[in-house]
Amino acid sequence: MLIDLHCDTFMKLFFDQSINLKSNKCHIDLDKLNQARAMAQFFAMYVDLSQTNQPFQRVLDMIDLYHETIKKHGQEIQTAYTYEDLMDHQSSNVLSGVLSIEEGGVIEGSIRNLRNLYRLGVRAMTLTWNYENEIGFPNTYGNQNKGLKDFGRDLIGEMNALGMIVDVSHLSDQGFYDVIDLSSKPIMASHSNARSVCCHNRNLSDDMLRKLAENGGITGLNFCPVFVDNHKMTLDGLMTHVHHIVKVSGIDSLAIGTDFDGMGGDLEIKDMSYMPLLYERLKKEGFSSEERDKILYKNALRLIKDNF
Repeated sequence: MLIDLHCDTFMKLFFDQSINLKSNKCHIDLDKLNQARAMAQFFAMYVDLSQTNQPFQRVLDMIDLYHETIKKHGQEIQTAYTYEDLMDHQSSNVLSGVLSIEEGGVIEGSIRNLRNLYRLGVRAMTLTWNYENEIGFPNTYGNQNKGLKDFGRDLIGEMNALGMIVDVSHLSDQGFYDVIDLSSKPIMASHSNARSVCCHNRNLSDDMLRKLAENGGITGLNFCPVFVDNHKMTLDGLMTHVHHIVKVSGIDSLAIGTDFDGMGGDLEIKDMSYMPLLYERLKKEGFSSEERDKILYKNALRLIKDNF
């Protein structure tokens, strides 16, 4: 089984509504998820703040498309609002969709907007993308030492209280440490690799990986070539990150966050239907059945249970 913590598939569906979630040429569709034996897919509603002056309205429109699309395919996929929903869907052989946000700036500095997104089913949110917003700063060069803003600090407590996973992928280094200090619940870096293996600011340092593990949180192995091995995505490259993260922060800290449909390039795992290649490689690398299950879905399932 598999839980993938991050994809941008609905960005593609939003801008080209001729694309069918059932079967398409994207990295992810329902047929490919079934081939991957997926248990749950986190679908990010991604909003580029530079492309709209009404980000909250944009994300509402995307969420409406998400719900209408899921409703059309209700025999195959249903939204999980709780851990119990996800387990019920699994027992009924139905895939779970988990609604997430990529870019905390969509709430426009309003806790009320956050609460309304929760009511619409959002269960995880990355605090930033690649722009400064009311919450904090992205992990672009020059921003590493800038932490959460006052609104961002208040936001963490509200997300914890609601039952919404705090996602620190894209967040500045100091922002990451602020979240670690403030969050009463385990957090995630939904799609971030090891900086010691591939020196990119979007990846996590060894100290950050250890702090994440101490928090009970997880990082999702990102397939985007620039975060794997300097513009290449190979199974060899992914395994280097897997072994490093497990060595530094333990088997309980690693999950899967493909970033499918949010990237391009030459991918050895070309789309979700190719995920069995990863399953077999983890076995070949000597990971036990229990260890493989932790990486592929059990660590993510624990995070979900701890949050919602």
